[in-house]
Amino acid sequence: MGSCSGWVILFVVSVGGCVILPTQQRPEEQAAAYPPTALSHSIETSQVVLNWNCERPDSGGLRLDGLARNPYSAEVRLLEFNLVGVDASGRAISQASGATKDFVLRTHEVSPFRLNRARVGSEMRFDLYFRQGHVRVRRNGVLVRPLFQTEGTDWFLVPDV
Repeated sequence: MGSCSGWVILFVVSVGGCVILPTQQRPEEQAAAYPPTALSHSIETSQVVLNWNCERPDSGGLRLDGLARNPYSAEVRLLEFNLVGVDASGRAISQASGATKDFVLRTHEVSPFRLNRARVGSEMRFDLYFRQGHVRVRRNGVLVRPLFQTEGTDWFLVPDV
């Protein structure tokens, strides 16, 4: 009876260990769940797709919650955002900065971002600026990826988010 109960305990521990382990989503599974239907705004560049929602908290400012996705083959690095409050004369009077959670977005990877900007005073609108770095260096037909430099950085503007 001792050896039989030992096998039963070993089996229960093995199966229980499988149930306890968290499951990781593969990039293909993340891509299948994209675009998120809960995010109402979007923009697409040649390297990245952004989806986000805007909320106006009680302070009168603006909060953006979103996801960035790289649906293409080049790596995207350094995806940073500036949320700028603009007054009636078109001058920037307030700013909030942020970045995606992940520094590098590989093909089909998704990364969240959040920006909060409290109202300073006379903002008439908020503009979203973002920049993305990308690497496309080929040597003898092989993609070479530098650790922390980018081939180019592109700036984009989304007015009146």
